[in-house]
Amino acid sequence: MDKIIIKNARANNLKNVSIEIPLNKYIAFIGKSGSGKSTLAVDVILAGYYKSSGDVIVPVKPVLFKQKVAVASQSCSLLKYITGKDEIAHNDLTIYDYCRNRSLLNLSQEDIHFIVNALCMDNVRMDCDISTMSLTLYNKVRFMKLLINSDAKLFIIDELCAGMMFEEATNIAQVYSFLITKGFTVIAIEHSLPVINAAEYIVELGPGAGRNGGKVVFSGDISLYRNTQSWKTFIESYKQVADTSQGSKRNLKLALIKYNNLHISDLKIPLDGIVAICGGMASGKSSLLEILYRASDKSVDAWKNREGLDGEISGKNYIRRPYIIDQTPIGENSMSTSATYTGIMDTLREMFFSSEDNRNVKLSKSDFSCNSTGKCNHCRGRGYFDSEIDDENVFVPCEKCGGSRYNDRGNSVYLLGHNIGQFLALSCEDAYALLNENNLNNSVKQKLGFLKSVGLPYLCLGQPSGTLSGGESQRIKITKELAKKLGDRCLFLLDSPSKGLFVTDLYDVINMLKMLVSKNNSIVIVDNNPLFIQNSDWIIYLESGKPVYEGKPKDMPNTIKKRLGIEVEL
Repeated sequence: MDKIIIKNARANNLKNVSIEIPLNKYIAFIGKSGSGKSTLAVDVILAGYYKSSGDVIVPVKPVLFKQKVAVASQSCSLLKYITGKDEIAHNDLTIYDYCRNRSLLNLSQEDIHFIVNALCMDNVRMDCDISTMSLTLYNKVRFMKLLINSDAKLFIIDELCAGMMFEEATNIAQVYSFLITKGFTVIAIEHSLPVINAAEYIVELGPGAGRNGGKVVFSGDISLYRNTQSWKTFIESYKQVADTSQGSKRNLKLALIKYNNLHISDLKIPLDGIVAICGGMASGKSSLLEILYRASDKSVDAWKNREGLDGEISGKNYIRRPYIIDQTPIGENSMSTSATYTGIMDTLREMFFSSEDNRNVKLSKSDFSCNSTGKCNHCRGRGYFDSEIDDENVFVPCEKCGGSRYNDRGNSVYLLGHNIGQFLALSCEDAYALLNENNLNNSVKQKLGFLKSVGLPYLCLGQPSGTLSGGESQRIKITKELAKKLGDRCLFLLDSPSKGLFVTDLYDVINMLKMLVSKNNSIVIVDNNPLFIQNSDWIIYLESGKPVYEGKPKDMPNTIKKRLGIEVEL
């Protein structure tokens, strides 16, 4: 059989999806964030292979790759990381040397060199410590580990290219195309334009997100997709540029800085606008963001943050407080959700406890807590069980509570026609509409409004934090800050805010950033997304730890524009 067959898939927001997907093709799953792409790929295709259901037929073994949002914290050599053994790597042994001495996918030395070269990993040594790698390199290493150790024939790759430059993503797409020539199938879940453009076959989920998604709106060859309105909208969206702010004459100034691989002789960061730091792998982007935070910190322990920072940094008096908003997971335990992290859960418990229905039932506040007496005893209030498939976690809802997290007693009280488990299963958009229809203007509605404004209308309130992408986690952190009374003169530092966002969703985050600027705040982002770059007020482009361009987006040299995918004709 040369195709994947799916009948009436209803996982998460999928609406009876029936589709046949060809094998031995480079396939791109695309659509808005929350449209059902990952659900179809992971919860249906990957899980369907192991469940052997008649409704899902996957003839070849799949393997899943998901981009990590943080580098491994534990020190470990690359050789040990790949082999799992305490082997000592020779100083001059590169990953190419290692691969060509083994049977990597039964490829020739020439083929192996092509892959390693396309990933820009020619000089990566097997004795290097993975904890010191840049995030982009770390994810490329993880991808190579998958190629080295897996016996799968179907690669499901979830946003490997997120955060990469156009040029880097183009090289990754070439690797995907190459794997097809060797008899493999690639399903790339992506928002990256060069990865989508290079695909042979497109599956678009939509038309919207959450309850408005879950349908296959296109399935077919890329040549046919290029004639659709969706493709035309996709391409045109990258060319739209909003009005930039005028900024001010106030700047942060850095001089004689040496930190990690970053070497800055003289650099200015204009305030009261949006500054985008861009560049390739290991160019120093995240290091520069870290310097700005540590230098601007005015907390009690700020002096500790500045230890190890040499050079001169001026203009810090223009900043009242810095906020660094990264993509690491929200919450610190398995009970964490977007509702608990944003504080919505506390207010929600109080609403159910004080409800008219509870006056008769008389449950305590702890009965509305999935950490206490209200929890489902089968899953202990988690709502799901997780299992590891190919080094990736797959979440399966609890069959007792159906993923609600609560026992029958906790779910016995109703508010606005929903018990607490049902309320947490609502999307932000639906929960907001429910409160609005019933004229409830409280902090829950306000926070839901913020979640909608940053492109998360589809997100379920009770969704486990572990299932969120890095981009989703970051945007939830943004809403938590927006819900506070921030004041002005804050410096917001964001690492790759475009990650996980479909092109039409990017404007939600851009508009949110501009709203913060309008309140006399400053934004610095690390991002290689062409739309973010063109809608920034100032660009800093780094290469090999040094700034090679500072200025307005429109004045960038054509060579840099090409690498970033700006004004590129497809």
